[in-house]
Amino acid sequence: MNGLLSGSKEAGGLVHLKGSDYIRIADNQIVNPKYRGVHIEVGLACVVIDNTVAERDEAQMISAIEVSGKPQGHLVQDNLLCSSLRSPYRRPDWQCTSPRKCNPSH
Repeated sequence: MNGLLSGSKEAGGLVHLKGSDYIRIADNQIVNPKYRGVHIEVGLACVVIDNTVAERDEAQMISAIEVSGKPQGHLVQDNLLCSSLRSPYRRPDWQCTSPRKCNPSH
C-alpha cells in the first residue's frame, strides 16, 4: 500500500479499525501514509505485528501506529517503522515494548 490518502488529522489511517474485535494486521508494507499507517480506535484484542510502516517522502505522517479511545488487550509488536517521527507509536498512557526503527534517509 503506497501513498494512499486515507484518514484525517483527527482520526483514521491507511488501515483503520474502529470498534473492531479480534482483528490481526500482519506482514504488510505501508509506505507514505498521509496521516497514520495503522489506527485502532477502541476495540478488543486486535494484533498489529510484523508490519513495515515507512515514510519516504516529505514528513507528514502523524504516527506510524496509533491506538486511541479505550482499547482493551491490543498487541502491537515487532513492527519496523521508518520515519522521522520522534515517537512513531502514539498512545499517551502506553509504552511500546519492542519498536524497531530504521533510518528514514534510506
